[in-house]
Amino acid sequence: VDIRNSKAITLAEELVSQFDRVDVYDPQANEITGVGFEPIGNPFGSGTTYTVVVFAVAHREFGELVNRVHEIVAHDGVVIDAVGLFESGQAGDLGATVWSL
Repeated sequence: VDIRNSKAITLAEELVSQFDRVDVYDPQANEITGVGFEPIGNPFGSGTTYTVVVFAVAHREFGELVNRVHEIVAHDGVVIDAVGLFESGQAGDLGATVWSL
């Protein structure tokens, strides 16, 4: 996957520069080099929870995982849907705030 011009990479680099801990996961980018972070493996099912979850790319895999986002976002956390993965009302009982662009 060619990520050289990806705005998601730019966003991830900015978040990494601003916060103590930022995990980046992309199911289609097996190897990301030359950036200021190391991507993680699939966080779904890992038991890790996040205060903020950002969907910055509209990969098919993320569309399939939207219904499982409750597994990784903390109760009262925030989900930022920058690419329109959530349909209206889909957040339902997530227990988190969902921001959609």
